[in-house]
Amino acid sequence: MRSDVSLFSTREAFEAVGGFDTALYATEEATISFALHRQGRFVCLRECVLTSGRKLRTHSAIEWIIQMYRVTLARRKYIGNRSAMGVWLWREAA
Repeated sequence: MRSDVSLFSTREAFEAVGGFDTALYATEEATISFALHRQGRFVCLRECVLTSGRKLRTHSAIEWIIQMYRVTLARRKYIGNRSAMGVWLWREAA
């Protein structure tokens, strides 16, 4: 299993793109990556880090299918909705 995304930039580039969009609850690393790419030279490292598959095992296949739909085809409707991003975000105890 691949690790979560780690993103590094200079302070100047980060500030130039306005930092992370706090209105997003998913795809924020992709959104800032596209913005940083427009600022100038961009490097993607090929190194991978193995991590736990716990998040994958915690949710059913149908939950993952729903989340993939929400962050791809219905992105604008759902990524600003914290409750719709349950697979990506830790659920708070009731």
